[in-house]
Order: sequence, then structure tokens, then C-alpha cells
Amino acid sequence: MTEPLTISQPSATRWVRCEAFTDDEAFRKAFEAAVGIAPPKPLTWAVAKDGRVLWAEVKAWLVEADAEPLAERLQDVAAISDVSHAWRAIDVKGSNWRELLAHETTLDAYSPTLAPGAVVAGLWSHVPVMVLVRSETEITLYGPPSLAHYLSEALHHLAGWV
Repeated sequence: MTEPLTISQPSATRWVRCEAFTDDEAFRKAFEAAVGIAPPKPLTWAVAKDGRVLWAEVKAWLVEADAEPLAERLQDVAAISDVSHAWRAIDVKGSNWRELLAHETTLDAYSPTLAPGAVVAGLWSHVPVMVLVRSETEITLYGPPSLAHYLSEALHHLAGWV
């Protein structure tokens, strides 16, 4: 028997979008000096000195940080935008999170690429989400604030069925 899923309430984020002008050696060196780690490879995330860093798209990463100091350090190589207002986080814990995620989604919840360290984007219950796989038993879903409570309610409702 699997343990019951636990699903957090939506919480605020500290995401800062870092978009490289050119994804070159100068950018990567400046990013690592400013953030503490090299930019994660596509579809992955890692932990830096101040929080998580995840690949968002080609030449763009999301960094848990304060925007102003990051902008000062990277102004010559990247555009920095505070996008914390654009996301809410919901943590899901339990060994059957894949079964929960498999409902109402465009994501392949059982894909072997959806392993710890992965980040993917898609739709879940008609809501655009990013899914960050923290471990075999933990994920964080990021969705828009306007739909975060709906997303949380839908997750809680379906958790009773998986």
C-alpha cells in the first residue's frame, strides 16, 4: 500500500527570469559567479547558494533570488526580470504522485525522463504548469496565481482517487 499524498497550499515564489543575451562562455562564467552554479542543462534544475535554479527555455533560466543584485551582477550578459508574481508553488509528496499527475494532463507522468532533477512544462487540468521533480516521492507544481487555488483543489480532489 502506498502512503497518502500530501499536497500543500499554493505558496508564493521568488523566481527571477534570467535570459542570456548570448548563451556563450562569458554568460556561463558570469552566471556561475553570480548564482553559484553553472546554468542547468535543458529540462533540468539544481540547487544554488540561494535556492533552486531551473532551465526555463533556450537561453533562459529561473533563479530563486532577489532580482536587483542579480541584475547588477549580470547586466552585461543577461536580461533579469522578477517573475515571482507569475507563479505559485504546490508541493506534492507521496510515492504515487505519478498516478495523480497522469490524470488530466499533457505530460507523460510515467516517462523515465521525469526523474529527480527534471523539470517539464505542460498542462494539468487545463492549467499551464511546470513540474519540478525533487525526488522519487516529491514534486513541486508551479502554476499561475489566478488558477493556483483551482489547481490545489483539483489535486486534492483527485488525490482521493489514486
